[in-house]
Amino acid sequence: MLRAIHRCLAPGGSLRLILINPAPEVNTLGPRLRTWLEKHLLLNLELKFRCMNPTKLFPNWLEETHLRAEGSTIVRPKFHAIAGDLPKVEDLETHFDITPRLYSQVGRMLWKEVWGRHVATDNWWWEDKSIVQECKELGTFWQYHLITAVRQESE
Repeated sequence: MLRAIHRCLAPGGSLRLILINPAPEVNTLGPRLRTWLEKHLLLNLELKFRCMNPTKLFPNWLEETHLRAEGSTIVRPKFHAIAGDLPKVEDLETHFDITPRLYSQVGRMLWKEVWGRHVATDNWWWEDKSIVQECKELGTFWQYHLITAVRQESE
């Protein structure tokens, strides 16, 4: 696919990608979330031959297809799986910064958009109180990649 994109892009042209792995950063992944992911998502991905670690593999694939020229960037923002409860509307003026909570909410929306169609259950991991508690205790987070891949002028 990247070779086809390379052929379509003019030299100096760019491709923008957002990549997120199905699982959070491994050192923040607890047993409850790991079990949920294995039971409801990871096996389905393996059966469909889906990439399990796109943020690790894509930069190499971009390099191989000459899509890492000058101007290429990879930004690696992160979001916590659970950043605490949102304040009540009436408390917003006096409450502390809401930004981390918004990052978590938007991050979960991104995760659901990318991986949700492969999930084999009607309940999401963030709806399980024991998983939520585990994620809070461990500081579970995902790191997604915002990639701008620029085609080399000549190979």
